[in-house]
Amino acid sequence: MGVPDYILRMRKHVGNDLIWIPSVSAVVRNDAGELLLGQRTDDSRWSVVSGFVQPGEQPATAVVRKVLEETGLHVEPLRLSSAVAHPHKFPNGDRSQYLNLGFHCRLLGAEDDDESPDVRWFTPGQLPDVDEHSRMVIRHALGPESTAFFLPAGTRWGNPGNWAMPEPLRRYLTDLVAVAGCVLGDQLCGAYAAGSVGLGAYQPGRSDVDVALVCADELDRAVARELVARLRHEALPCPARGLELVVYRREVAAAGSPDPGFEVELNSGAGMDFRATYDPAQRPPADGLFWYGLDRSILHQSGQALLGPPAAEVFADLAPDDLHRLVVTALRWWLDRPAPTGDVPAPGAEDAVLGACRSWARLRHGVWLPKVAAGRRLLADGSPLADAATTDLVELSIAARTGGIPPTGPQARAFQRRILADLTATAPT
Repeated sequence: MGVPDYILRMRKHVGNDLIWIPSVSAVVRNDAGELLLGQRTDDSRWSVVSGFVQPGEQPATAVVRKVLEETGLHVEPLRLSSAVAHPHKFPNGDRSQYLNLGFHCRLLGAEDDDESPDVRWFTPGQLPDVDEHSRMVIRHALGPESTAFFLPAGTRWGNPGNWAMPEPLRRYLTDLVAVAGCVLGDQLCGAYAAGSVGLGAYQPGRSDVDVALVCADELDRAVARELVARLRHEALPCPARGLELVVYRREVAAAGSPDPGFEVELNSGAGMDFRATYDPAQRPPADGLFWYGLDRSILHQSGQALLGPPAAEVFADLAPDDLHRLVVTALRWWLDRPAPTGDVPAPGAEDAVLGACRSWARLRHGVWLPKVAAGRRLLADGSPLADAATTDLVELSIAARTGGIPPTGPQARAFQRRILADLTATAPT
């Protein structure tokens, strides 16, 4: 089912401007306790069944209708489990603010009808790559609370207490923002989760924690050193592999520049080498200076505000030519790195494969996706790249992220070269 006519009519008047849309989501369980999920057509990620409330329609009626349209299943809403407003920006620039009502539903029966490209049942402990909003809805539908979850007055979607994320990570991000505020004071304009946390794909035990801080003016070196001392792993233990923190001036964040432009960079954690850099000129070019512009592009699209205005209002995206150049530079940088040889599994090769898929998805479809979702998008695209060998390689790489056998180094490098050739064959748009 496409966008309702009433929304299309509104868009004719307001263009890409923000509009308020009532919507519903269904957490459906069968008699075996499994959860119903559908695979999205826009980014290939899995989600609970969701849809718009039509004018004059009751939300409970809308959720019954939407599940039937999308899956051919009849359900009965049992209780309202969540009521949350959250923003969304589409690749074409349309901005919406959804008032979403989540319902815990019981399965009644089925019809021979299936509009969704893929609908499956999953056990709650073995969910696939699920989007952030769906994780939140599922968590509160299956939780012990008898009343609907809502955000306290004065909070906004994106604050660390609002997400369906592991409790240790939530506490860590809350503490990190508090420490940064103590050190920077009025200089601190915002704090944003980037990387896997921002993209809603954080994987405990595997992912890093990527955070960007925004300050008003140039940081005094002594203040920058105090910030590093207070946030390094030994002072504030990171529950993930490590923290990758970058501090930008407000004007740099808003400039859309491809240059590094940071005030201070900190890498620290139990699973990574410590590094503190106080000037971009201190970073050897061989380490890659393209990361920062790409990270700010991801922040523009998917950064989660821990403190301050929405990330899209703070971080400007790259110009198309700069984006294309940095993505291609990143791929060439990876290809220049030593890779394991021989026909043996190479841990980390799966990230090289799926990272190349992410680069391809951004330049071909205009959206930054989590690595697994990017791999799925490439396979669903139907392009010459998605042949049988690529399908096997991408599926192998996805499985490796949850304990499966990774691909070999030569397989990963050959795939990266194919992606690079495809992306350099056409000019950026």
